[in-house]
Amino acid sequence: MRTKVLIGALIVGMLLMAALAGDVPETLEQVLVDIVEKKIEAMPETPDIDHETGVVSTVPLPIPEPESVAVAGGIVEGPDTGIVSSGPARITMVPKSPTISTCDPVRVFKEYKQATDAKAALVKEIAEVKAKVNSLSQRIAAYQETMDSLRKRSKGYKALSKVMKDMQVELADFVKTKDKELTTKRDALKESSIAAVSAAIAKVAKDKGCNLVLSQRAKSRGTVLYADDTLDITDAVIKVLNSKPETAKDD
Repeated sequence: MRTKVLIGALIVGMLLMAALAGDVPETLEQVLVDIVEKKIEAMPETPDIDHETGVVSTVPLPIPEPESVAVAGGIVEGPDTGIVSSGPARITMVPKSPTISTCDPVRVFKEYKQATDAKAALVKEIAEVKAKVNSLSQRIAAYQETMDSLRKRSKGYKALSKVMKDMQVELADFVKTKDKELTTKRDALKESSIAAVSAAIAKVAKDKGCNLVLSQRAKSRGTVLYADDTLDITDAVIKVLNSKPETAKDD
């Protein structure tokens, strides 16, 4: 902008001087040519001109160091960096601090309707199994009392003994089968709920631009619930471990 103002002033001055001398140039283009030629002759060395910004410098721009980049003006933003502007000729690029959020996983699980409904159904089924086990156990106990009142050699005793043994086998098989079945359902519910909650945390974190999500519960405070790939330094650690140490050179 300053250069344009100076050129404009020089053009006006040249036109006035030429008018007073009675020698007015035929075109404005001739005036510009004369001004540029005189400015070039007056320069001690060939300037470096940034054609996008109009900045003229007779000293070559310095080569930017890794942590900064030389520019003529404005703002430059990288995908993984913050922005710190230090002047019209240079801005310094610094690593962007990760955005950290917190989440209460216990409250999430308690208020996750699909999971709570599935848990309620499982609890109801467990209660029904317990009721049936109690019923079979009471029947077996009643048969046992009846048998105790009979003589071991009587026909009634032997018949009741066989019925009671069959009921004990039935009870044992029922408990074993239901225990395995309910354990499988409980584990499946746990895994599906954790997967759904983890996916929801990741989605919200990405939507809000969060790099890291930590638990806010007192007992698990600081536990990582989500971390994006930009925070993963696994490859760098492996590279350091597998790099060969430099050998000392002989003088």
